[in-house]
Amino acid sequence: FKQGETFNSQYMAQYDTLGDAAIPGVLLKDSSDTKIQSMIEMDRYKEIIKLTREYMKKGYINKDAAVATNSTQDAMKAGNVFMTVQSLKPGKDSELANATGLVGKLKQIAFNDPTISTSDAAGSMLAISASSGDPARAMMVLDILHTDKDINNLLVFGIKGVHYEVVSGDTIKATDKTADYNTAAAWMLGSQFLNPVWESEAPDKWEQFKAFNSKGKASVALGFNFDASSMKTEMAACKAVMDEYDISLDTGSVDPDTVLTKYADKLKKAGLDKIIAEKQKQLDAFLAAQK
Repeated sequence: FKQGETFNSQYMAQYDTLGDAAIPGVLLKDSSDTKIQSMIEMDRYKEIIKLTREYMKKGYINKDAAVATNSTQDAMKAGNVFMTVQSLKPGKDSELANATGLVGKLKQIAFNDPTISTSDAAGSMLAISASSGDPARAMMVLDILHTDKDINNLLVFGIKGVHYEVVSGDTIKATDKTADYNTAAAWMLGSQFLNPVWESEAPDKWEQFKAFNSKGKASVALGFNFDASSMKTEMAACKAVMDEYDISLDTGSVDPDTVLTKYADKLKKAGLDKIIAEKQKQLDAFLAAQK
């Protein structure tokens, strides 16, 4: 466990942070309730941190989780992980196994159904900088990345016959040079549906992806992004409080019964209610405009 890879991560607990996750006030992506709440007041949050504390006490979570700086992949390569919390997609176990030298040794288990929030939808989008010197040609590059299979695969996987070999059709295998060109970011570079699959992956991986995507439940606030420009002072104060408590609670390093009340009080003093009121006002206006 390390920050961002805990049971309380947004993809595990289904929080819709409505924009910047460092700003308090959330909805649940798997709920139709439009009332914004402080995350730490939610029953789901309390259940999760209680469970996490129990796991820490039983030794399931590494004792240094609150201060660990090594990545999950580094730990997995060293053989020091039996489980990790990840955002899932079809074949994520094979993808992670390929990246860590654990082919055939990982299995993913889905804890919830797929959901879609604004941050989920925007998280893997390519965009043209507002300061671009030639946005029209930049758009041409983005178009190529989504339509030209040869160029897309060159950028994602490297040179055919050097960094990978074709097994047959759209199935490829690693070479002794594969590690020399590993972007680990295929999802960033255009359309993944242009990519071949590794021989350790399911041949119908992209068909599985299309089926998975079609099942995604949209958050009631999909398309909304909180404008926090008028809340800078409160945001900074609340973030300081969140930085003080979140990591230790999310990793089970402290007993929630001893700190949660103090945490909630500090957030309120930092301006939590003012932020949530402004978020709710903006969300209500957004939803009204959709009708």
